[in-house]
Amino acid sequence: MMCLDIKLSSLSKQDYQKISKYLKPAKITLTPLLCWEYFFAEYQKMLKRGSMISELRDLKKFSKKFRWNFDLDNTLNTYSYQALVLTDNNQKIIWVNDGFVEMTGYNKSFAMNQSSSFLQGKETSPGSIIRIRKKIMLNAPFKDEIINYRKNGSIYRCELQIFPVFGDRSLHFLALEREIA
Repeated sequence: MMCLDIKLSSLSKQDYQKISKYLKPAKITLTPLLCWEYFFAEYQKMLKRGSMISELRDLKKFSKKFRWNFDLDNTLNTYSYQALVLTDNNQKIIWVNDGFVEMTGYNKSFAMNQSSSFLQGKETSPGSIIRIRKKIMLNAPFKDEIINYRKNGSIYRCELQIFPVFGDRSLHFLALEREIA
């Protein structure tokens, strides 16, 4: 619209009168983009919703295949997360989301068929590893924290929300993870 305004303002009165009968006021009023920060926040929300829908679609394929009795929609809408990690009963990774790649620096193909121990290092407490393993064996949802390592070697404190996901003849674990200060 701005270009049209500039063009119209450059016309002579005579030229403007010739085309004025074709000009009609807009039915809606658009506010010009004055502040990128405002738009960017809304844009980020839109991207997050799109990402969540995509992740939910991927997980629902697993749900259908393994006949899970688990409310994915409610879980993903209730808990805050950056990364999603799905493992089989032996804690081997079978799926991760893009947030996992962003948080850890490892690509999806690298993570497949591995246990999450590749994220652990010198600063990871052996006590937290044992505690988490014991909680997993209880087959009940739980929340915990662990020190993990990114691909570049930097450490981060990771909050885990782990849910056992039961199917007809299968057991999987869905971890919702996020970096905390």
